[in-house]
Amino acid sequence: MTNWERYFGSPEAAMRMGVRMMTWPLLIVVDEVDPHTRCAKHSRHVGEFASFEEYAAWLHAEYDDGTIRWDE
Repeated sequence: MTNWERYFGSPEAAMRMGVRMMTWPLLIVVDEVDPHTRCAKHSRHVGEFASFEEYAAWLHAEYDDGTIRWDE
């Protein structure tokens, strides 16, 4: 599952997401609003990206929920 599928793949998932773009300096901020509150101030920071290329790479990357551990 990619980050796109996880966060934007269905209408229900997409309506929980907030994507803001500041133009100078360029900064793209992605937040996920807690669906169990009525207030948009309760959100979880998902990521910050300094370019459109970084944001696109993150969207197409594999979703990591923290359960995968790499042996060193």
